[in-house]
Amino acid sequence: MIIEDLNPKRELFKKLIPYLKEGTVISSNTSGISIQKMSEGFSRDFQERFLGTHFFNPPRYMKLLEIIPIPSTSKDVVQRMAEVGERILGKGVVYAKDTPNFIGNRIGAFSGAITIRTMIEDGYRIEEVDQITGPAIGRPKMGTFRLGDLVGLDVMAHVSKKPL
Repeated sequence: MIIEDLNPKRELFKKLIPYLKEGTVISSNTSGISIQKMSEGFSRDFQERFLGTHFFNPPRYMKLLEIIPIPSTSKDVVQRMAEVGERILGKGVVYAKDTPNFIGNRIGAFSGAITIRTMIEDGYRIEEVDQITGPAIGRPKMGTFRLGDLVGLDVMAHVSKKPL
């Protein structure tokens, strides 16, 4: 992991801290940066209220929500976020370890790489791949390449380079 990846997040958290009310949960939606490393150097209180809440794109259609606690995250905070995810947002919650890409993107990065390799080897067009990897196989309207455009090709390249 490149330490520069953490600096913008650390600066944002530092700016937020004075405005946090007691009991406020602090989370990140990232999947490419360690949740534990983001919390380092902050108070125990911050770390007890900090966890990852990784929503998938596009969030309005994707049911999966990964919750990524760190060892210092309060069990009450984890439970509260799971309840909000399930009951209020209608998400299917899974608990992930703080490993690069968590669960979904570890599988998704592999799937995307195989998809692109097959496309190149067999001569498919981008539009064909998106048509096949969208609703035809039970996924949202967004196929492989439209998802890449939404997430950002730079982000997808960065995430796919993370060690499995």
